[in-house]
Amino acid sequence: MIRAIACPYFRRAFGWCVPIGGLGGLIGLGGGEFRLPVLMHGIGFDARSAVPLNLLISLVTLSFALAFRSGAVSLGAVVPYLPAMLGLVAGGMASAIVGARFVSRLTDRRLVRLIAILLGMLGLLLMTESFLPFPSGDLLPPSPAAHLAAGFVIGVGVGLVSSMLGVAGGELLIPALVLIFGADIKTAGSASILISLGIVGVGLWRFWQAGALPAWRGARRITTAMALGSILGAMLGGLAVAYAPVAFLKLLLGAVLLAAAAKTIKGTFMSDDPRWQVMLDFGAWAETRETGGDEFARRFQEDYIAVAEAIAADRTVPARDRAIAREIVAQFARAVRANAPALLAATAKVVRDPNTPTAERAEFAELLARAVEAIPAASDTRH
Repeated sequence: MIRAIACPYFRRAFGWCVPIGGLGGLIGLGGGEFRLPVLMHGIGFDARSAVPLNLLISLVTLSFALAFRSGAVSLGAVVPYLPAMLGLVAGGMASAIVGARFVSRLTDRRLVRLIAILLGMLGLLLMTESFLPFPSGDLLPPSPAAHLAAGFVIGVGVGLVSSMLGVAGGELLIPALVLIFGADIKTAGSASILISLGIVGVGLWRFWQAGALPAWRGARRITTAMALGSILGAMLGGLAVAYAPVAFLKLLLGAVLLAAAAKTIKGTFMSDDPRWQVMLDFGAWAETRETGGDEFARRFQEDYIAVAEAIAADRTVPARDRAIAREIVAQFARAVRANAPALLAATAKVVRDPNTPTAERAEFAELLARAVEAIPAASDTRH
């Protein structure tokens, strides 16, 4: 545990999730829409790994937000809306399965673009709510069957968004409960948490069943940090729910989501530059090499490092791409000079996988640097 706390990514993840969990407790959201940009841009996970991890953290946050929120808002207030809630849960759980499958079939680039679009839409929705709060009113007949059917239809849309972003869906559930089913804003917040628990649970199960839930050590460490931060934040936010300036918070958070959407579009990992594919192809070749020698060093230096240097020097490609290329050049060039084919092959495997998060890459690079420094200096003099 001490080693985990010493990790800068652990501390960063925890620090971000305290305010995010608090905001979720204040306005009835799981906070996933704000955690997702942190996972992708602050920590360095790719979109395909960030979505199921976000869903897992959302489940933890929702559970604790419900426990702390029940002290300020009675859960008995949601009983009149049970038909609508059952419909929302049923529709959301059904579509969450479809959404998780859809995410697994999208290319990385299309998934990132879809995430950016959905984040932008949610940001606009939150900002609109801050200026034009939805009036409480029941637009449906008082029949439980009508509420159940309408809830199911709305829940289908909520479940799709939940599984594609790894969010709880409260930003869609709360307006629906207020505008269509006549709940007040605070009761709607508590009801949305109850509904989201079912939707998020099914979506997470579907990702786990498909083997899409990251289970490597770095992912578990970040998940633990974010869960702990979210729990603390949910406690603070749930206790302060009676005093929250909801309209101001929605305006602020809507602007944050719009900025996150813009950054997501701009910072797509590995741009369309075809040179990245050259490097990935060479990484696959390097991984299969059983012997090193002069041929390995020569081809590695000519075909791999040369491409990385070209990308690092090309100011027409995104800054994120150039930074990755510079890191590759710095770490790999030393290994080439030391003629360490085993290290090269292992590192090539990491770089070849576009799903390897920046956080894990940095940790591996540190280990690689130590290994290269341990190679006898005599090996470097042979070149």
